[in-house]
Amino acid sequence: MIETSYVIGGGKQNVFPFQSSFILSFLYVYTDQIKDNDLCSGAVICTAAFLKEMNSILAVFALVGIDRVLKVLAEKYLSDGNSLVLIPKVIGLKLLQGGNTGAAFGILSGHTMLLSLVSALFSFLLLFALLFKRFKSKWIKAAFVLIAAGAIGNLYDRFFLHSVTDYLMFLFIDFPIFNFADCLVNIGVAILVVCTLRSKDEDIFFYRNGKDIEDN
Repeated sequence: MIETSYVIGGGKQNVFPFQSSFILSFLYVYTDQIKDNDLCSGAVICTAAFLKEMNSILAVFALVGIDRVLKVLAEKYLSDGNSLVLIPKVIGLKLLQGGNTGAAFGILSGHTMLLSLVSALFSFLLLFALLFKRFKSKWIKAAFVLIAAGAIGNLYDRFFLHSVTDYLMFLFIDFPIFNFADCLVNIGVAILVVCTLRSKDEDIFFYRNGKDIEDN
């Protein structure tokens, strides 16, 4: 149990002992939204803000669900080796037999355990950021949602199936077979790259504290 205090409405307030560092982190991130000395009212405001951030988490797992459904359908209808053209000379469907034991596009093939550990850590950090960080741009937040969904989608495959189900292929170029989760990650990374190149801020992703929010 930790006894702590922080500033509310310009005055230093003693706060009851907290049971976990999770609650401390929660209040630290959202104390900029508390405008008076009423801790109960402030807690209500903080909780409302926290629940608002849950929309991003719901979006992540909705995309993970779509990825899982597409992989199940690919396993069911493409397991006989047949291929299907979606857009002539552009993209089609073909199941990668035996699955992908590497990263996206077959990179680091055979290192499933290592990739699972890295993906799990990376996914946790992304989800933590979506819950507890204040994003400077909706585009940046959307990118984090896409990358997190893609990482978790493929992590599920590695953890439970020991290989990733790939089923999408380009028809106009010799390119490794990939999946919907890979697309999410790459689109998210592309958004981050564009935002980074266009931004003049030193820290383009997050507000550091409440003062930064007020300055902007």
